[in-house]
Amino acid sequence: MDPATLDQRLAALERRLAHLETLLTNLRQLVERSQVNDDSVKEGIKSWVTEYVSLRLQQLVPETCEHAPAPEAGGGVSARVSAAEFRAATEQRLRALEREVAEVKGRVNGLIFVVAGAVITQVVLRLVG
Repeated sequence: MDPATLDQRLAALERRLAHLETLLTNLRQLVERSQVNDDSVKEGIKSWVTEYVSLRLQQLVPETCEHAPAPEAGGGVSARVSAAEFRAATEQRLRALEREVAEVKGRVNGLIFVVAGAVITQVVLRLVG
């Protein structure tokens, strides 16, 4: 590779790195300006989780929510279930809830890795620059 081509490629790479550094600096400034209150964030997350779990429980276990009374035994379906049926239904619902919790956990882990990657990139750029 001739030196002129190498110099051009190096200059292009330096321009790209400078642009990336500018973007990261702007991002850092944006994060610094947005002063987040940890307690309010925690309370917001707790509130969201509580509402979400309540909604999901209402969807998964509707018989515990307010509903119209079951028809009388004179011709309607009995609202009573055996202990084995209840146990099986509960285990099924718990497995579904475990799958959903695992999905949320995976998403949170993904977000953590994105943030960690951005921080590592910024540290590397500061060390190089």
